Amino acid sequence: MHRALQVVNAAKTLIAAQATSASVYRHRALSLSEDEQELPAISVRIGTDTPVADSGQGSMQFIDSLQELLVDIVATGSSEDEVVEALLDLRADVHVALQSDVTLGLAFVTDTQYGGASSPDIATGAARLAGSLSTRWVVRYRMNYTDPN
Repeated sequence: MHRALQVVNAAKTLIAAQATSASVYRHRALSLSEDEQELPAISVRIGTDTPVADSGQGSMQFIDSLQELLVDIVATGSSEDEVVEALLDLRADVHVALQSDVTLGLAFVTDTQYGGASSPDIATGAARLAGSLSTRWVVRYRMNYTDPN
């Protein structure tokens, strides 16, 4: 399994242990549904993966890379204030989870850094208000130059 996917899996596990009030998924954002009782929810997705060295490889033995994690949060409520509060509570859970062990429990990860968050986006088309918020994280990891697994 590619190390980038191992990073996503580890992040999902840590977030699920911390954010017990929400369902936590991999690679889901558009298909989440309140009708299916999937909300509140958090989705961990793969973002860009950029080598640290400008040339792509700083050594003949390994590649250091910056894996972007996109963590999408979706919550519902009866008022805009309630939705924003729920989103920010889950955002705090994600932050605590990913900063509690910056290696994500993986020997090849050396750091996990907060990279920012979007403003809450509130949708009013359903019976209850729904909102979403995205956070960005950057995970520094090392892989063998001949094998990314």
